[in-house]
Amino acid sequence: MKVVIADDEQKICQLIQLLIDWEALGMEIAAVVHNGVDAVEAVKEYQPDIMITDIKMPGYDGLEMISRAKEINPELEFIIISGYRNFNYAQQAIKYGVKDYLLKPIGEQELREALNNIRVKYMERKEALSQEEALKMKIQSNIDRIRVDALKLFLNRKYRMEDMALEAVNEAYHFHFQAGCFRMVMVKLDGIYHVNRTELEYMEHKVLQILEHKLRPVCIDMECTMEPDAFCIILNYEPDVNIRRTLNSILEELVLQKEIFEHLEVTIGLGLRADHISDIYYSQKSAVWAVEQRLMEGTNRIIEGKGKSSNDFADSEIFLNFNKEMTRALDGMDVDAVRSALRYLQKELQTRKETNGHEVLQMAKETMNLYLFHVRRRKHHSEKLDELFEVFNSEINKYGSVDGVFRYLTRIITSSFEEEIEMMRSADTRPIREAKKYIEDNYQKPITLEIVSNEVGFNPAYFSTLFKKETDTTFSEYLQEYRINQAKLLLKETNMSIQSVCETVGYNDMKSFKKVFVKYAGLNPRDFRKLYS
Repeated sequence: MKVVIADDEQKICQLIQLLIDWEALGMEIAAVVHNGVDAVEAVKEYQPDIMITDIKMPGYDGLEMISRAKEINPELEFIIISGYRNFNYAQQAIKYGVKDYLLKPIGEQELREALNNIRVKYMERKEALSQEEALKMKIQSNIDRIRVDALKLFLNRKYRMEDMALEAVNEAYHFHFQAGCFRMVMVKLDGIYHVNRTELEYMEHKVLQILEHKLRPVCIDMECTMEPDAFCIILNYEPDVNIRRTLNSILEELVLQKEIFEHLEVTIGLGLRADHISDIYYSQKSAVWAVEQRLMEGTNRIIEGKGKSSNDFADSEIFLNFNKEMTRALDGMDVDAVRSALRYLQKELQTRKETNGHEVLQMAKETMNLYLFHVRRRKHHSEKLDELFEVFNSEINKYGSVDGVFRYLTRIITSSFEEEIEMMRSADTRPIREAKKYIEDNYQKPITLEIVSNEVGFNPAYFSTLFKKETDTTFSEYLQEYRINQAKLLLKETNMSIQSVCETVGYNDMKSFKKVFVKYAGLNPRDFRKLYS
C-alpha cells in the first residue's frame, strides 16, 4: 500500500516516518510533501492508498485538499494528525470519510492501529487476505460476538450465575477471567445527540479504541459493549491494581474529544467492586446509578456507585402537591399551568438535599405516565400517543443535567398536549360544523332542533348547549338568520315574488316570515327590495 505524508512541519513528517515499521505493515512511503497543492499533485502522480495529513497547511488547507484528492481517487483513505483545535474542521473532515483524527502529540500505538485498520479493510476489499488470515479473522469475529452477547447476558437479572464456576464461564463464553476483582464501568456521553450517523460512528470507534488501549494492559480480561445509552465494560483485574487511576486517564482522553465534538460531556460510572463474577449484576446496577447521579453532581467526572439509595420522593407531600396541580392543569386544558407545575417539581427536586439522579429520572417518567394516563382517560388521544412514552423513555437519558431533563420533559408534554387540545376542540366543533352544513343543504325544508341533533348524533338538550357555546347564538336564531340571509339574496338578485321567496327559504306563513325579516334586516321585504335590488 502506498502512503503519502503531508504536513508543513518537516519534523512531524520525520517523526511519522520513524514511528512505524512500514514494511511490516505491507506499506511504503511514496512521497512526503509540505503543502496542500503538492499533496494533490502527489495523489495524481503516485495514486496512494493512504494519506496522513495535517488539517491546516499552506496552499490548499486540509479540507480543500481532501475534497480535491477524493475527486481524483474516491477510495483514498485519510488519517488526520493535527494540533489545530477547531471542532468544525474536525467534524467536516469526518464527514468527508476521514478514518481517524489524531491530536498531536501523536503516539506510535494509535497511529499503527489506525494504519492497520485501514490495511485490513483494504485487504478485504481487494480480496487479498490469505485463506488462513480470513479464517482467523472469522473465528475471532465469532469469539468477539459471543463475548459481547455473554456480557449482555450477565446484566440480565433473570440470568442466574450463582452456581457457575469461573472455569465454566470462561469455557462457555471465551473469557480469560481469573480470581480477583470484578467490576462494571459505564461510560456515558452527553451532548452528541444532534450529530449525524457518520460522526456518531466515529465517536463510538474512538471511545472503544481508548478503552481498549487503557484498560487491556491493566486487566486480566475485559470486554465492552455499546448499549443504547452508554458503553458498558466488565473488568477483571488484580486487587492491587489502581483502576481509578486508569479511569482518570481515560476520562482525560475522552474529554479531549471536545476539540471535535464541542458539546460533548463525559461521565464514567464506577460500579461497586465484586469478588466473584456472579455479583457482576449488582456492580452494574450501581454503575448505572452512578451515571444517573451526573444529573446532580455534573459531568466530565468519575462517579462511584452505591449499593442502595433512597427513592422516596414519589411518596412525599411535594410530589402529591405536584400531582394535584398537574391534574388540575390538564383538566383545565391550561398549557401554561402545566409548565408552571413542571417548574415547581424541578425546583423542589433540585433544592432537596437528598435527591439523587435516579430519583430525577424516575419522577420524569412518573410525570410522563401521569400525563399519558390523563389523556387516555379522556379518550381524546391520537395514534401517536401510544408511541410517545417509548420515544420519551429512550430520549430522556440523553440529557446530562436536571435542567436538560426538565426542558425535554416540558417540551414533549406541552407539544403533545397542545395537539391533544386542538383535537379535543376539533372533536367538539365537528357536530357544529355538520349541523351548519345540514342547514345549508336543507334550509328550504322544515328543520327542527330535534331533526338536526339526531342527524349529528347528540341528544337535543346537549346539542343545544354545545351549539350555543360554540356559536354564541341559539340554534333557532342561527337558523332564522341563515334563512333571512338567503331571502335577502333572492330579493336582490331575482324577480321572484315575496311569497315565493318566503316559501323558498323554508317559511309557510307570510306573517311570520315578514316579522323575522324585519328583525334581522331592519325593514320589511318590499322596502328591502326597493332599496337594494
